[in-house]
Amino acid sequence: MHKLSNNISLFNNLALCISVAASATLCLGVHAVQPPGSGHEQTDITWQMGPRPSLRVVSGNLVYEEQLLDGGLRTRFWSPNGLIKPDADLESGSPDGELPSLDEPIACSFGLSVDGQELWDGWKWKSAQKVPCNRAGCRHVVVELESTIRPIRVRVHTETDGHPFLKRWLEIINDGSRAAAIGAVYPMSGYLFQATRLRENLPAGDRGLFTILRPASFEPQREDDFRWVTLPEGDYRYGNSKYGMPFTVVRNQVTGESFLIDFGWSGSYAFQFYNERKLRTDSASLYFRVGLDGPGPYRVLLPNEAVSTPSVYVGHVFEDLDGAVQDLHQYLRSSVLPPLPDQRLPPVEVNSWGFVGQNISEESLRSVIDTAADIGAELFTIDAGWYGNTGSPWWELAGDWTTGSRLAHGLEPIFDYARKKGL
Repeated sequence: MHKLSNNISLFNNLALCISVAASATLCLGVHAVQPPGSGHEQTDITWQMGPRPSLRVVSGNLVYEEQLLDGGLRTRFWSPNGLIKPDADLESGSPDGELPSLDEPIACSFGLSVDGQELWDGWKWKSAQKVPCNRAGCRHVVVELESTIRPIRVRVHTETDGHPFLKRWLEIINDGSRAAAIGAVYPMSGYLFQATRLRENLPAGDRGLFTILRPASFEPQREDDFRWVTLPEGDYRYGNSKYGMPFTVVRNQVTGESFLIDFGWSGSYAFQFYNERKLRTDSASLYFRVGLDGPGPYRVLLPNEAVSTPSVYVGHVFEDLDGAVQDLHQYLRSSVLPPLPDQRLPPVEVNSWGFVGQNISEESLRSVIDTAADIGAELFTIDAGWYGNTGSPWWELAGDWTTGSRLAHGLEPIFDYARKKGL
């Protein structure tokens, strides 16, 4: 059964929630499952100290928990239906235990390499604290870890606001007396979910336990072309720069759960997955990581210097593709994208591509601006192809944001002319 009943749900051992009316829920447990978008989504981030310090995120029906184990920050479990899993079910000795067992860098909650040395373990939990958030209903917690291997600290930022999503980014601090080169960084990684009793739950010969929705092409103007791909056993990796959105949907074919993972980075990126098949227990577990890609170092930190990584946005839902994407759109519009000013509608826009395509020049853009002003437009956008020299393949130059002979005097005269026309 992929979805909980609307009438009765079990929480954390014997805790029970029962719907007693159309708009009321009686709860004897941790929290009540709320339908997405109900306006009553619970959000909280808590932590617990002890031999295994841990962090728990509750946001709507999403529950995520991680712990510091053997020197590495590692996922304990995810839940898309509000269930907080009992500790007994997460112990390695439990016959149906879900505690992730992979002992590799991808199994940790983030990845980092400094001066050529991987720092996926050897961390010490220093502190955890709530910090102010810039919007209503938001929770923001920072866990500070200190490396016992190198003079590096990492502040792990987690933010959520009641949608079934969390936002995660890292702040990396060089506490040493010498410069430190960041050679690899994965702001979020770790265990996603497992599939059990595979012979029972999958058709004979079907090995498609986990599938991902990924870009089918990295060619220009095909950014919205996605395809489902079945993950093979072992490693699977893809990524790009310039074209191809750093976004994926990961689906568990046995349980019906889906993850939506969005990486807030416009440069070269990489998604990596590890499908761990366990023949002895007739099960499989899936791990992932997402981060920057390309030759390092990405940044050299001076002594006492800090840098923040791009953010990763992760949602966990029990929805079909349409429902999952609508959840993502609602989250992005309300929690990620800058809000419009009060009483403002999106501006009426004219885009240069619809008039001149890649035949951009100062003269052609001025002509488009005149047309935009005549029809009462409010915003003028210069599309791709403004960079580089006349006749150069603009699609190959994306990322080299300098004007050439196409616009010999740069963009400023065009901007000035648009503003003069009231745009």
